[in-house]
Amino acid sequence: MNKRRALSPTIVCWLNCVSAAIPGIREIWLIGSRAIGTERVDSDYDFLVFAEEKFWSTIQERGDLHRTDVDFLVSTDGNNFQSAWGCKKTVALSKLNWKLTSDTTATYEGQKWIVDAHDPDEEAPYDTSSLGNIQHIQCIGVKVNIGAAIVSTIRDSRMCWLDGSSALTSQQGQ
Repeated sequence: MNKRRALSPTIVCWLNCVSAAIPGIREIWLIGSRAIGTERVDSDYDFLVFAEEKFWSTIQERGDLHRTDVDFLVSTDGNNFQSAWGCKKTVALSKLNWKLTSDTTATYEGQKWIVDAHDPDEEAPYDTSSLGNIQHIQCIGVKVNIGAAIVSTIRDSRMCWLDGSSALTSQQGQ
């Protein structure tokens, strides 16, 4: 999994807008398939956001900042996260065994639904236990550094890598 993890210029711009519009973000972490480097073209962005209480109450009300391609999980106590919009999701870092491995990376135990192979010519089984299994996987989180250096890469139409470097991209708006 040596694939470089990147945020599109659109998402970087959006994160900057959120942090400028609503004070109180302490840290933002990219998690999920985009942090691991296994995302598909249609994958959403998953963020854990450590924030102050005022941020939490305001972000829920700011529909103009909500995105359907982003899962934005916010915590004000450093452990319990809840989705700020959309399908209500909750997670506790303590249950994920979240461990910082550096100032900018962390590991945690995630889960992935693995679908069983099924013959498409057969009728779907009614017993859902045969449809797949939950697999526990080791995941990583990458701290997102929102700031002036990243904003300048957007003006240059570059993809911003999470390690602070940038590269030209033709996939604008992803």
